[in-house]
Amino acid sequence: MTKIRPTKWDKEKILNHIKILNKQCRAFTPAYAFNRHRNLYQAAIRHFGSFRKALRVAGLGKGLRRERNWSKEKIIAEIRKYAKRRISLNYSNINRRTRRLINAAIRYFGSWRKAVIKAGFDYDKIKEK
Repeated sequence: MTKIRPTKWDKEKILNHIKILNKQCRAFTPAYAFNRHRNLYQAAIRHFGSFRKALRVAGLGKGLRRERNWSKEKIIAEIRKYAKRRISLNYSNINRRTRRLINAAIRYFGSWRKAVIKAGFDYDKIKEK
């Protein structure tokens, strides 16, 4: 994978790098860019207003999955689904599986821990696993 670290970003460099990464990655999404190419992600936001707008300008925005509309109830239901499937609810495990759920829990409950507790689980026991 190509390392992307230009010292100065402009719109043309951003669009070129987005197109290169899109060819290299099967699932090039805003979440992927945020996690793996944070400097590109932040530059795109500065120059285009959002990463999705940069993708659209690069001709790649169509067909991207929109983020799920979260609510406290949906977050709790997702947490319970993972628990029912006997998947550990500790932060690092869920973060590896679905960053969106973690982000939504933090947005709605203030922290992953608070969301897990609200879903009816003892977070201190979960952390030990």
